[in-house]
Amino acid sequence: MEVHAHSHTARKKWTHYFWEFLMLFLAVFCGFFAEYQLEHKIEKDREKEYAGALYDELLEDSVSFSNKMKARSEKEKDCDYLWSYIKDSSLTDLPKAFYPAYTTVFYLINSYTFEPKDGILSQLKSSGSLRYFKSTVLQKLFGDISANILNLKTFDRGEAANMIMFYKTMLLSTRTLQMNDYITANKKLLQELRKKYHLK
Repeated sequence: MEVHAHSHTARKKWTHYFWEFLMLFLAVFCGFFAEYQLEHKIEKDREKEYAGALYDELLEDSVSFSNKMKARSEKEKDCDYLWSYIKDSSLTDLPKAFYPAYTTVFYLINSYTFEPKDGILSQLKSSGSLRYFKSTVLQKLFGDISANILNLKTFDRGEAANMIMFYKTMLLSTRTLQMNDYITANKKLLQELRKKYHLK
């Protein structure tokens, strides 16, 4: 077995070690700094991407809301038309405008409720990505819009339920009156037939 002799090198000066340390320190520091800058840029890019997606969703909601409000205004006009027509007419000869108004008022309930989209906002909240938005104004507005969406969804469902219950109550009350009238007339007729023809 062969043994290699270690060659001895001359001892290095302390300045050499200092420069090696400085170079190593700068390399690690620059790597850390570059990573920090890259992460900061990625967060800024994500913030911009999420802001764009949220903006598109809110803009789409605004257009949808505007269309729903126009349709609701038309429905209110149809309600007024039906009310005035039923109140002041004999209902024997119905005009062409009566049927669409009747359908709009009594059957088309859900098509006039506004359901805001909150997919992007919900995703941002559940994933913790709202942290990318550093602005306190935006943070407050996100909270406000979340509360408003919840209130609006609850209100619209409640409004539709109230309308259905109102129509049901109206239907039941008028049907009950009509049925009571029928039963009273039926009873009187049966009594008269029994009395006149001695029926049991």
